[in-house]
Amino acid sequence: MEYTIREKIIKELYDLYDEFVFESISDPTLHRGRQIFDVNIEPPPIIAILPRIEEGIPADYGMQDLKMPVDIICLAQIGEENPSELGEAILGELIACAFGKETEGADGRPEKYGGLTDTYADSIMYRTGGIDAYPDELGQQVLHVGITVDIRYQIKAGNPYSQED
Repeated sequence: MEYTIREKIIKELYDLYDEFVFESISDPTLHRGRQIFDVNIEPPPIIAILPRIEEGIPADYGMQDLKMPVDIICLAQIGEENPSELGEAILGELIACAFGKETEGADGRPEKYGGLTDTYADSIMYRTGGIDAYPDELGQQVLHVGITVDIRYQIKAGNPYSQED
């Protein structure tokens, strides 16, 4: 099966979050295109990747520029932690995974860990993020933290499978 350029970008983003080592949460279950969960049946942490409706931007030379917003949402059990502190830690890691995080390599040199490549995407931009829902008065102990990024990429005009003119 041939994948569209959009699909290749979504798969790369999914793989990034699947392979990222989170410190604030342990071993999150990853979902794509799903945003409703019963936390009694599927306990958090859960990360959902939700590609949204893209927008076309005029381009030259037979190419089409596209901007695809993607919501990345994490549901996390609060437990004994302060919800704000946990939420900020998760937010930082969601951003670091999408954009990359500099770590020290074995040779002492900086290495980039995570981050969407430019294989298919031209750029990724942080749009919004933060703690969407704190615990409620009914005792719900699940924190909702998310980011929205805009991913820009090109396709050959009228051909979602090709980036070559």
